[in-house]
Amino acid sequence: ITTSQIGGDVDVKSLADLEYYQDKLFGALRVPKQYFGVTGDAAGFDGGKSLSVISSRYGKMIKRIQNTMIQCLTDAINLMMLYEAFLKNKKILKEEYTKVIQKYTSFPAPIAKTLSKLYKEGKVTIDDFNEFIEDEL
Repeated sequence: ITTSQIGGDVDVKSLADLEYYQDKLFGALRVPKQYFGVTGDAAGFDGGKSLSVISSRYGKMIKRIQNTMIQCLTDAINLMMLYEAFLKNKKILKEEYTKVIQKYTSFPAPIAKTLSKLYKEGKVTIDDFNEFIEDEL
């Protein structure tokens, strides 16, 4: 059996560059380096912090992310259910639209003309609305 050296001497400076990018990777992933066995010593400790402390911090971060996602999904589901309820019960939809419209003291001219025509004739088309907009421009 023979051995041969490949690549020559080890450049310590290039290893430091590699460590920099490794730190950036783990920082971006927000995963402790210790989970992958990348520590300053062989005992599994880094800077006097035990893996259980690091794991606790990581677990809290994951829990915050999960709670945020759960809240977003819950809000989306609630909005969907409200929308479906409004569509099924036209009376509630009409009352809510009326409440919103009553809060306004004035409307843009195309909207006012559209509402006026709807009130008078009971029907408005998109072409009517587009015509009202062109009149104002």
